[in-house]
Amino acid sequence: MGISRNGTQRVALLMGLVVAALVIAAGNARALSGPEVLAAFGAISDSNGGNTLTTHDQGGLALAGRITFTPGGGASAVNITLGYTDNDCCTLFPAHDGITCSLTTPSDVAYTLTNGVGTLTLTVAATDTCVQTVAGTSVANTGKKIAFNMYKAAGAIALSATSMDLIDGAGHTIGSLAVSGSLSTGGSGAISAAPRVLQAQGAAADTDDDLGGLALAGRVKLDATGGAESLDITLGWAEQFETDGITCHLTTPGDLAYIFTSGVGTLTLTVAAGDTCIETVSGSASPSNTGRKITFNLYKSGNQVVLGGTSINFLDASHNTIDSLAISGSLR
Repeated sequence: MGISRNGTQRVALLMGLVVAALVIAAGNARALSGPEVLAAFGAISDSNGGNTLTTHDQGGLALAGRITFTPGGGASAVNITLGYTDNDCCTLFPAHDGITCSLTTPSDVAYTLTNGVGTLTLTVAATDTCVQTVAGTSVANTGKKIAFNMYKAAGAIALSATSMDLIDGAGHTIGSLAVSGSLSTGGSGAISAAPRVLQAQGAAADTDDDLGGLALAGRVKLDATGGAESLDITLGWAEQFETDGITCHLTTPGDLAYIFTSGVGTLTLTVAAGDTCIETVSGSASPSNTGRKITFNLYKSGNQVVLGGTSINFLDASHNTIDSLAISGSLR
């Protein structure tokens, strides 16, 4: 028995609807939608403005933030901290080359994604801010960009930077970079009071023009009022002169303070008199860091929390202030 003409038309219509649904599903699979937290870190160098003393300045770049993506290749909301620091600090450029940028304009974000591979571009808008990290002086970066290749599989998203043309605090173009990171998804909600592990790493510079590495790790139990019930955090600083390195152990609950609203906030760690900081190599007491701080911007999506460093004023073992940083990390 054959199929009638009307039956054939109905089958063709049904097949067309199925194909259309598959096309729409495939399109949706290629899109990002909803909040994701971003964290990235790596090495970088700038043009140094043709300085004859050193061809380029080496440094570190860190990003942390929260992006609410839309399926059309953009974002409905964004809040990102970008930090850059390098080895020029005081001798030639007293205000530091280091910059801290805050990107909060949804049009900053553009992305493509096809079959798990794409790009992500962040462009500084006129309504965003970039300042010299130490001096707080505005640095013009409107229209400047950082671009990434993006890779997505099994719900995970990885990023690798491909280009950048932002200007640092001394007017040098930051153009050579090796930076990677990730995007992590989740819903909204408050930060739970359950114990979390904190981990962050990056680059920092001191007032003696020394570029070094800064790392933190620890366990914290936040309370519901903007503090901590308990904490145990180790902070380490190392640079080219090994005797300047310090290791600090923070164990006082009052060291930690945080503010958090609608997925965005701040976290501050302050050294208490009962905490310890020592010279890493000799083990002897380092200059007192009581009352000194490191601050982060805080971004949350679901159970994912990322941190982006914004300021620090610790003293190293030679009494130089560590005051420019590019550091990112997470609370898990």
